[in-house]
Amino acid sequence: YLEGKDQHRAWFQSSLLTSLVLEEEPCVKSIVTHGFTVDDKGRKMSKSLGNVVAPDQIVNKIGLDGLRLWVASSDCASDPVYSEVLVKNVSEVFRKVRNTCRFLLSNLYDFDINKDAVSIDEMLAIDKYALVSLHGFNRAMQDAYKSRKSSVAFHEMADYCVKDLSSFYLDIVKDRLYVEQPNGKLRRSAQTACYYILDTLTKAMAPILSCTAELVSDHYQVNKDSSIHLQDFSDTQFMLDRIINQFKPSSPLSVYSGQVAKSFNEQEFNAMWDQLALIRASILKLLENLRSGGIVKHSLDAQVGIYIAPDFAGISQLKVLFDSLKGQRLDSFLEEYLIVSKVDILGREQGDSSQVLPGVFVSVSKASGEKCVRCWQWSDDVNEDKLCSRCSHVLSF
Repeated sequence: YLEGKDQHRAWFQSSLLTSLVLEEEPCVKSIVTHGFTVDDKGRKMSKSLGNVVAPDQIVNKIGLDGLRLWVASSDCASDPVYSEVLVKNVSEVFRKVRNTCRFLLSNLYDFDINKDAVSIDEMLAIDKYALVSLHGFNRAMQDAYKSRKSSVAFHEMADYCVKDLSSFYLDIVKDRLYVEQPNGKLRRSAQTACYYILDTLTKAMAPILSCTAELVSDHYQVNKDSSIHLQDFSDTQFMLDRIINQFKPSSPLSVYSGQVAKSFNEQEFNAMWDQLALIRASILKLLENLRSGGIVKHSLDAQVGIYIAPDFAGISQLKVLFDSLKGQRLDSFLEEYLIVSKVDILGREQGDSSQVLPGVFVSVSKASGEKCVRCWQWSDDVNEDKLCSRCSHVLSF
């Protein structure tokens, strides 16, 4: 039964008592109560106070899904508050979720999951990390729904789209999606991750952003034969298992972090990337200093030198991560991860470097060479057409 909190002594009570008398068992499996809409001063909306806001007024401002998202932003245990500021914030979250879906769709126009997908085992390291993060998001969303914590689902969706995707993963893989060979493994690996992300995100947001989810699924699901609301949530456990299994030791004698390791789990996987994220955050601060000083306009205008000393606290975890790159050079991986034109892996601390963390020394400067007009990266081998060797190679196909 779903009703307002004023029904505890009415509909809920009378139904329960009647059922117990007649059937000797409750008439419901569960009872959910919700609060009443109040204004920004905490007053219950009523005609006498003149503070009533009709649902269609909200729909006219932020759309039908915007109204649903505003409702979801408050749990049923509390009184949902209506205010212009709150509606504006909800509208901004809605816009960011929609824009994230639009970006993903725009980069899947030539991708068929059945023909073009790269095996999870063969995907690039950052794409695998994106899938592990996706699994964490998917699990959190389903847990929120099961516990009827709609506000948790609201914040999970907002944080994932903004922090995990727009400000991190999608920003990193733009280069591969825009610049690399269309049918090449590098671009297809990123597209595979983007497809899994879009599919999982669309199904996870469907209970709240119902119209948007249906519209998005119409665009990426080829030969769609059923509504998004008749489809199950994505099962992302297989992604996690496939990725984690690649790190499991082949024998009980394998060594990880200086100890005998018999297993490798999701927490250890994330801990590796957390160590790298600490270094990245420190480097981004130095790059921001270059930008504010007018030395560079974009991080791609910079080059970075990194020395990680043996006494760095996370060195063993980074070693496992770097050893897992498989076919991708460490400097290339870090150039993409940091979104810079060049990364030099230094063998020792140098005079122009700064200690950004205990055991981590970094130098940042304007990149040398010329700027490629196609990928915007700086290179020492730009040709007469102002193209770097990578872009020249891609365009030759």
